[in-house]
Amino acid sequence: MAEMHTPYSSLKKLLSLFNSFLAVQDVALEHTFMTLRKNYRGYNEPDDYSTEWNFVMEKLKCCGVNNYTDFSGSSFEITTGHTYPRGCCRSIGSAACDGRNVSTEVIHQE
Repeated sequence: MAEMHTPYSSLKKLLSLFNSFLAVQDVALEHTFMTLRKNYRGYNEPDDYSTEWNFVMEKLKCCGVNNYTDFSGSSFEITTGHTYPRGCCRSIGSAACDGRNVSTEVIHQE
């Protein structure tokens, strides 16, 4: 006997695919977050990884994967003592962009 195809079964399949996508997305975000914490070196560093992240943060007006706390305990923070890199700043040349001032006027919060 053939399986009966109903709109409900199609919806179930669609939801299953969507849930699979969300799971993959979560894994990808977690990997990106962990890689950022390990490999990001700083704003003026010549390595490709840091350069690409600086570009992304400036263009998307963001800070890290989630926010500036992504850098807490990271190799960047350990090496520089800064809470966030210049790429997180609303105005990179600003004196307030000191790596410690986390005010919403100074850095992008997401």
